Amino acid sequence: MMSIIKNFAWQSLGIYSASVVSLFLLPYLTRTLKAESFGELAIAQSLAAILALLMDFGFLYVGPPEVMQARGYGARKVGEVLRSALVAKLGIQIFIAAFTILWILHEWPSIDSRLVWAAILWSFSYAIQPSWVAWGLEDHHIYALIEALPKLVSLFAILYFIRSGDQAFLVLLFQAVFMLLTSTMIWFFYLRKYPARFVDYKIAFSLIKKGLLMMVYRFLGNAYLNFATYLLGLAKGALYAGVYGASDKAARALLLFSEPGLRILIPLTTRKLITQNVTYSHILKVGLLLGIGTTLISLIMSLVAHPLLQLLLGEEFIKTSPDVVVVFRILTFLLPLHSLTKYLYVALITPLGASCSTLASTGQAIGFGTLFLFSLMYWSRLEPTLMAYFVLASQFFVLVAAIFTARSCIERVLKK
Repeated sequence: MMSIIKNFAWQSLGIYSASVVSLFLLPYLTRTLKAESFGELAIAQSLAAILALLMDFGFLYVGPPEVMQARGYGARKVGEVLRSALVAKLGIQIFIAAFTILWILHEWPSIDSRLVWAAILWSFSYAIQPSWVAWGLEDHHIYALIEALPKLVSLFAILYFIRSGDQAFLVLLFQAVFMLLTSTMIWFFYLRKYPARFVDYKIAFSLIKKGLLMMVYRFLGNAYLNFATYLLGLAKGALYAGVYGASDKAARALLLFSEPGLRILIPLTTRKLITQNVTYSHILKVGLLLGIGTTLISLIMSLVAHPLLQLLLGEEFIKTSPDVVVVFRILTFLLPLHSLTKYLYVALITPLGASCSTLASTGQAIGFGTLFLFSLMYWSRLEPTLMAYFVLASQFFVLVAAIFTARSCIERVLKK
């Protein structure tokens, strides 16, 4: 328990230290970019999330190295499986990326092609980057710092290269390239632990077949999430345009509550606990601890958001732009909780093996499918603020569905 608190404190200190430095760099960017450009970036990130969903599948079917070793696999066999899985994932990503590019450019010619390319590049890094977390690399706080380096490099590159709002797509471009390079470096460093003479392409093709099947489940199951993500992207775009267009101080305030800073608050060391001899009740206690902590952070941030905006923007702006303030408060409450569900799913479900992950994904598909049908009936009647709360509730619904769907599987694995 102390190790969790210790790592939580170090990660929080590191992330917010980087955020404080960024607070003084961001105004230089806002002076060169138009307010509308940030809305375009928000929409592009929503598009990138959809593309990443198509690319990020089929890789965890083999289970983490600890599970494979428990099944009797030697170090060399583990290396062959890992390399085969890596080949399968990269091959699928290239195929899906090429298909997506051709389809989007053919069907949606009105979309700025630079925006599409930027979103695709971002989705590559989005799909590959979290892999080292799921596979339980040691010294997570060190890798978290390595992960932050490309973000800082891309920030300086953006400040140097961007001269107009028309070049806003470079923001995603640089972030994607540097994140991809860093993730690849981490992966090949990790694979050195498991030597292998060759790649078993039979395993690779088997993973591709299973991955394609799961892609259908995840795409259908997450259809609601894609829809909600796009709406939130529009909300973020309106928020960015309003706040960034107001003053540099407001831009600094917004960055303090930005998603990149919040999502890494969740301790990455939870994954290490699962590989030890822990019980199912222990897993739930850890999840409950993280849930309470993250909820408190969300509540505090939501409460201080309004007075902070009032202090930086002035009472007159608050009265004339109430929607900006409302959406701002909802997003500051939503983002850390949204990130919590992602990390809990990775930490508590996928490390336990292929069957647990498959069961949990099926539970997700059922949950999202139900919510998607509900949203089709009522989305036009919901205000943007209610839609944001609806998305928040759906995250907890899906997390609970995934955990309890895979509960029996988790208990079987822990008893072995």
